Amino acid sequence: IALALGLMACGGDDDGFDDDLSDPTGAGVYVLNEGGFGQGNASLSFYDAVTGAVTESVFATANGRPLGDTANDMVRSGDRLWIVVNNSQTMEIVDIATHASAGTVTFDAGASPTTVAIDEAAGKAYVALRFGNALARIDTASLTQEAVVEVGAMPQEVVLADGKAYVTNSGFGAGTTVSVVDLATFTVSSIIEVGTNPTAVVARGGKVIVLASGVTWDNPDTPDDDTAPGALVVIDTASDTVTNSLPLDSGASDRMELGPDGVAYFLTFGAVAKFDTATESVTADFITAAAHGAGAFYGLGVNPDSGLIYVSDAKDYATSGDVYVFESNGALVRQFQADLLPRMMAFVGAPDAADALY
Repeated sequence: IALALGLMACGGDDDGFDDDLSDPTGAGVYVLNEGGFGQGNASLSFYDAVTGAVTESVFATANGRPLGDTANDMVRSGDRLWIVVNNSQTMEIVDIATHASAGTVTFDAGASPTTVAIDEAAGKAYVALRFGNALARIDTASLTQEAVVEVGAMPQEVVLADGKAYVTNSGFGAGTTVSVVDLATFTVSSIIEVGTNPTAVVARGGKVIVLASGVTWDNPDTPDDDTAPGALVVIDTASDTVTNSLPLDSGASDRMELGPDGVAYFLTFGAVAKFDTATESVTADFITAAAHGAGAFYGLGVNPDSGLIYVSDAKDYATSGDVYVFESNGALVRQFQADLLPRMMAFVGAPDAADALY
């Protein structure tokens, strides 16, 4: 794999698709497979975009131990992967060249780390603690937890923008707010109402875009209708006020990723939709799962250089899932198999150009 990371030319494979459409400057993609809750079988796969080969369980092979129980998030920062392993209460830091663990951050029992955002310039990592109802700050050099600040109920995701952390408080469907944390003081500076069940969040050009997923389940034990529509909400980072809210016809999942062209892709039930951050317009059903033989989409990633869209199908949640690769116009490039519940992707290129490209 280390050799493949240095290759830039594309060769043929037997998947039936044209390799000339593979990532033009990227060498491959890591796929984080969530695994079954309580089963301790989360794993890390590597797909080589040059050869089309998939190598499974690269972390377990390199370290002689499993990744852990229920991997939830993965971010690439420089030559490392930062992987949040939710039910193990850990975050693994993985060296990309060797796949060896460069360290493990362990959180308090029951904290339930969910997602991570990295501030490379400051040398800090910020982790949302779902059941801790808090945001943790980690020093990336010492891998120690420096501080914790209380946010809203069941924080789901965090994004950094303009010296602040924006944390979505999902409340397991009952939440409606985003907590804004001033990074200099590490205190909550404001709380913004955004809509029902805020989950995913991205930032670009002075805007924070929040995916309020809504609620699609109705409790049969209650007389009232418990469902609520979803929405895409735009926050101005200068004033920390909502400037736009676009209702979604149906609920959405908790996955949204930003492409290099300023388009935010997000999952609805059975499709990929997109939101243009410049025009603030939504295109629903941009890519449908049914059109590609999938029951629903589960994971999502966007190559930050090529703009290729990676979407996973968890199938029956008991067997290996598939990953579909699409161009930004929605055309299918190829399909490959990962492991159990493929959820997140991280992209790598030639080692000497990695910092510049990604």
